[in-house]
Amino acid sequence: MKKKVSKGLYQIIYEAQNGSNKAVEKILFIFEPLIGKYTSWLKDEDAKQNLILFIIELLVKYPIKSFQSDAAFVQYISHSICHEYIRLSKYQQELRSKCMLLKDDFYSYQDPGERIDYQITICSFLYQLPSEQKEILVLKYYYGYIEQEIGDKMHISRQAVNKQKNQALKKLKLFIIS
Repeated sequence: MKKKVSKGLYQIIYEAQNGSNKAVEKILFIFEPLIGKYTSWLKDEDAKQNLILFIIELLVKYPIKSFQSDAAFVQYISHSICHEYIRLSKYQQELRSKCMLLKDDFYSYQDPGERIDYQITICSFLYQLPSEQKEILVLKYYYGYIEQEIGDKMHISRQAVNKQKNQALKKLKLFIIS
């Protein structure tokens, strides 16, 4: 009767780098509490997916030949996740500050009654657009996503996002002018 040998972390990393989805799942399971902690701190619907994708990319790039111990690998990934959390947090903060500047700029030129009318008008114009174009404009100008991120989210190319965005803006101009 053969004795079952437990796989070490080195073997799991090796298998993950060679395309084993189960090995990737095992590694993600190890870091699930850390991912959960940073996801809750970021308060962003895409934070968990961003962190998981980051770990997978890190795993692919990890120099397996420099593997020293399980603890060193776990520490390396943990520190990397922390740094990615900081990067994502700064990115969110930058987006929020840009939105606030735009809102302040916009509101400084209008009295309160005109603001509401303008927002209602813009919303009614947006609802006249096809759903894909509306989603692109909202992701781009409300949430601050770049074209590549929108394309990834909607499973279309960056060029298609740009084309749809430009068509939507042309339609909005026509709505506003007429």
